[in-house]
Amino acid sequence: MAFNARAADPENREQIAELHRLISRAHAITRDLIGAKVDGLEWVDACLIDAGSDVVGIFNNSEPMSFR
Repeated sequence: MAFNARAADPENREQIAELHRLISRAHAITRDLIGAKVDGLEWVDACLIDAGSDVVGIFNNSEPMSFR
């Protein structure tokens, strides 16, 4: 993934970080529900894992190389 200049804007980076926190929280809730034997959430769990990974990648690639 290449450097993302728009994501490098400090306000955008803050929002990307908040998005990751929200996805992480949703994932934790989903795992709790799966642990409580609520059926049908496995696909949600997988989607949240993928989404979290994508957001981390965007965040990591929004930092200029000079700051890495």
